[in-house]
Amino acid sequence: PKCMITIYTIDGDRVRSMRHDTEPSDPTHKRHRWSLINRNNQLVQTGLYYWTVESDDGEVQMGKLVILR
Repeated sequence: PKCMITIYTIDGDRVRSMRHDTEPSDPTHKRHRWSLINRNNQLVQTGLYYWTVESDDGEVQMGKLVILR
């Protein structure tokens, strides 16, 4: 329910970091909505991205994300 989500390009450049902070009692606590706007306030392009989710206790999960338009 509380973590830092970071999106990276395939080259490893940081696209956006988002703090996720919801109560475990919230039914949407396992989801996070992203507007597809990067850290430079621009719409992201179609392509393959990587994501990391780091919990407050330091546990990290990683994965891939495809954006299609």
